[in-house]
Amino acid sequence: MSFYLWVKTFANEAERAIAASLRDVLAEQADEAVVRGISDERWLGTRAAREQIAGALRGEFENIVRRGGKQAARTIGVRIDDLTDRAKVQAMIGAKVDHLSRAMTDTSARRLRDIRDGVRDGSIAESEVNGRIMRAFGFEEDASTAPAEGRGRYDNSRANMVGETEGARALALGQRAAWIESGMVGEVQWVSQRDERTCDFCLALDGKRIDVDAVWFDKGDTQNIRHGGKQYSLKHDYDDVAGPPLHVWCRCTLRPVIIKRGRRK
Repeated sequence: MSFYLWVKTFANEAERAIAASLRDVLAEQADEAVVRGISDERWLGTRAAREQIAGALRGEFENIVRRGGKQAARTIGVRIDDLTDRAKVQAMIGAKVDHLSRAMTDTSARRLRDIRDGVRDGSIAESEVNGRIMRAFGFEEDASTAPAEGRGRYDNSRANMVGETEGARALALGQRAAWIESGMVGEVQWVSQRDERTCDFCLALDGKRIDVDAVWFDKGDTQNIRHGGKQYSLKHDYDDVAGPPLHVWCRCTLRPVIIKRGRRK
C-alpha cells in the first residue's frame, strides 16, 4: 500500500474512532442538560464537561500520533516505534486535546444559553426545549424521549465533523514530529485533493513548501486568495495551522521533502 493510500485509509479509521468517542460523551452531556433543565446553569462551560471530553479524546489522539508517526518515519526509511513517549510530543497532544475540549464545551454552553434566553423571551416554547438541547449537542433528530443508552447510536453531525477535522490534525502532528526527529526532512509540501469538492483556499496551497518545523499560518492570520476576479478571505482563528486541516472537512495532507538519505544514528 502506498503511503498516501495508507494516509487516506488510516485517516478514515481515525476519524471514525474520534467520532464514536465523541458521540458517547455528547449523548451523556445532552442527557445531563435535559435532566437538569435550562434553569440550572451548572452545565455552562464546567471543568467537569471539559475533562469528560478530554478524557475521551486523549487516548484516540495518542493512537493516531503513534501510528501516524510510525508510518511517516517508515516511508523515509526510518524506524520510530512510539513518538508518544517523548515529553514534547505528549505536551503537544495535551495542548491540542485541551484546546479542543475547551472549544467544544464553550460551544455547547453558548448554544444552551441561547435556548435559555429564548425561553425567557418567549421565542422558544417549553415543549421545544428538549429537542433543541439534543440538536445543540449535534444530534440530528429529537431523541429526547429515547432511552439514554440508545441516544449514542443516533447520527451526530457535530461528532462526525470534529472526528474528521481533528483526526487529520492529530495525524499531521504525528507526521511532522516523526519527520523532524528523523533529521532527514527539511521541508513539507502541501498536497490538496484535486476534485470538485476541493476549496480554492486548499488549492492555493497545493504544491507549496515550508520548513518542516514551521507553520503555514499563525493563529489570527487571514489567508487571501483571488478567484474569478474577486478576493476571498479565510481567517484562521482556531489555532496555528501547522498542517492539515486548513478548515473543517479538509482532506489535504503533507508530503516530506528529503534533504539527505540514511538512517538516524
